[in-house]
Amino acid sequence: MPKISRRTAELGTENAFVVLAEVNELVRKGKDIISFCIGQPDFHTPVNVQDAAVRAVREGKHGYTPSAGIVELREAAARYMGSMRGLKIRPEDVVVGGGAKP
Repeated sequence: MPKISRRTAELGTENAFVVLAEVNELVRKGKDIISFCIGQPDFHTPVNVQDAAVRAVREGKHGYTPSAGIVELREAAARYMGSMRGLKIRPEDVVVGGGAKP
C-alpha cells in the first residue's frame, strides 16, 4: 500500500464553518453573496450542467467511480496543476475526492 506524504499534515483542519459564519455576517450586513460554503448552493443548476448529467447517465456513466477518481479527470487535473505550478505531475499521483475536506 502506498504511503501518504508527511506533507498532508500541513493541510490543517478545514475551516468551512468559520467561512460560513463570515458569509452569514456579510449577508446580514446586506452584501450580495454567492455562497459556495456548506450545504446546498443558493442558485439553480445551470442548464449545460443538467444536460451533461443526463447525457452521462444515458451513456452508462453512473455508479461508483474508481476510488482515486476517473482517469480523464485525473489526467486533466495533472496537466492543469502542472502548468499552473511549472511542475511535472503524473495522473497516478492525483486523487480526486467528491466534496473532500482535509
